[in-house]
Amino acid sequence: MKTPVQKAIILAIIPVTFFVLVMMMACQQKGERRDENNSIMGEVLSSDGVKIEYRLNGQKKDTVLVFIHEWLCNQSYWKNQVKYFSGNYRVVTLDLAGHGLSGDNRTSYTLDLYADDVIAVIKKVKARKVILVGHSIGASVAVKVALKMPEKVVAIIAVDTFQNLTQDYPEGNIDKMLEPYRKNFQSAVRKHASILFGENPDSLLVRKVLNDWSSADPSMALTTMTENLHFKPSEWTKILTVPVWAVNAERFPANVNGNKKMLKNYRIITLPRVGHFPQLEDPQSFNNAVASCLVQISRTG
Repeated sequence: MKTPVQKAIILAIIPVTFFVLVMMMACQQKGERRDENNSIMGEVLSSDGVKIEYRLNGQKKDTVLVFIHEWLCNQSYWKNQVKYFSGNYRVVTLDLAGHGLSGDNRTSYTLDLYADDVIAVIKKVKARKVILVGHSIGASVAVKVALKMPEKVVAIIAVDTFQNLTQDYPEGNIDKMLEPYRKNFQSAVRKHASILFGENPDSLLVRKVLNDWSSADPSMALTTMTENLHFKPSEWTKILTVPVWAVNAERFPANVNGNKKMLKNYRIITLPRVGHFPQLEDPQSFNNAVASCLVQISRTG
């Protein structure tokens, strides 16, 4: 038999427990949860119904930084940027379809659909203004996003890409370039990735990239690379209206003067000693460079 006091305690706990359960269910219905770093983890459906995984950090601000990863990578490649920038911005990272924890049931991996992945997340977090930080192919996706929603995109920060906007990739060479990847995908991507690093790269980082690239789905990887090679600067530079800031590795020189002719609002910061993954190879220098870009972007409106 329970005493009157025990019964009173139980009756008091029941409403509280019910409230907690309701709140937990509501959070689950929204598809959001917290990870070990207290980041909000969520998911949203892209335009073709594929699940897109994202993380949100930082205080609510008008401008949201959206980080878009490179080919065969995932949002963890921005781990050194999330904490650094979330003090002054809302920071969003995401896994594009076929990458990381996002769905892999897409029928065709096009740049337009990757852009829809990003747009779905932007709408989900109710961003009013966004600055897109795109790494390599992620920058091509950022261009597509900017073309689709110019009213929201303030600027693009392109990371180690767009080295020469004056030349389209020769159509006749695309099949020839992709042939090694079709014959032996794992061998080709490991060889490709191994030459991308700067001076004295961290062995764990090299191993991570090699493993991530070689374990990717070959069909998705080849389709995505083909799409990017067909994405012609001669066409999109004519219609892109947002400013582009480049943060590039000195190892892969850019045609700065040529790029400025192609894009009216183009600026570049070049980082020494790093390779294709400056955000991981030298996070401090990379973060400082991006911060400098953000200051200039804010001054020009």
